[in-house]
Amino acid sequence: VHGGDRPGRRFGREPPSTLARAMPRKEEEVIWGAMDTLTVYHHIFLQYLNQTRNVVNEKCSGMEPWQVIASTIAATLLIVKIHMFLFQSESLTSRFKKWFFRFIRKLPIIGYIIKQQIYKTLDEMSAKLPFLQDQKTYLKSLPATGLSQPELLKKMKEYSTSGNVHWEDCKVSGTVYSGDEKLVNLLVKVYEEFAWANPLHPDVFPGVRKMEAEVVRMACTLFHGGP
Repeated sequence: VHGGDRPGRRFGREPPSTLARAMPRKEEEVIWGAMDTLTVYHHIFLQYLNQTRNVVNEKCSGMEPWQVIASTIAATLLIVKIHMFLFQSESLTSRFKKWFFRFIRKLPIIGYIIKQQIYKTLDEMSAKLPFLQDQKTYLKSLPATGLSQPELLKKMKEYSTSGNVHWEDCKVSGTVYSGDEKLVNLLVKVYEEFAWANPLHPDVFPGVRKMEAEVVRMACTLFHGGP
């Protein structure tokens, strides 16, 4: 005992037995206080719920059942639409900007200016691209009678010689990589072998599937690709 303290009290502390009795009482008071608070909020919630129910019942008192159902469906769809509009991956600001510019473009005077600029650009492109200025006639439907083989070959010759650029002189960059006559004849013979082959059916044309796999493997090997 120090300084005349009573037994069991040192430096203003309660004895262990007193603390053991006091702690459950404090916890009980906290629990009851929390329950009282929840009870108050519960009564407040029920009060507002009853007020809301009375207002809804009053508004719907003169409505028929089908009107109540239709109103409920409409309100649900409206809420879903609002939710989908507000909560998207794209921000509301970005969507508003897009909508605003679409609205501006639909204005008569703005739309007229945009169309004029588009027409001007198309005219400039046509002036720079000679093949758009030709006055040739185009076939727009199947002929009533089929062409004979000489007529068809003549037509193909007409198409192949319609250009004015002589790419055979090797002065056209990035257009034709080889125009060797022997290579052309070889390509024609190769195409003749597989003219009717369909790569979508490797079970019917396994040779085409094998050739395709080999070409892919060759390209991968050029770039040091894996298996």
